[in-house]
Amino acid sequence: MDESYHDFKTGMLRQLAAMQATDQNNMAQLQAQNQDLERKLALAEQTLTKVNTEWEAEKAKMKTATEEAAAWKTQYEGLKETLQGALGQRF
Repeated sequence: MDESYHDFKTGMLRQLAAMQATDQNNMAQLQAQNQDLERKLALAEQTLTKVNTEWEAEKAKMKTATEEAAAWKTQYEGLKETLQGALGQRF
């Protein structure tokens, strides 16, 4: 009976050790995966910030270009009216 108990105890301890090793391995893999995902998230956030900054700069450029185009159009219309008045013709 003592030998059976000893064999049972030894077998259970081996199984427990194997399960703990597997758990530790799984935990290490999950920690590595978590760190990788955190790095990817940080990179994505940096990229998003950069893209948003560039987008805001492009919006400002577009606003300036629109304002300049409107000013040029106003100047063109003024010159056109001046020429029409001077020449008495319609273009």
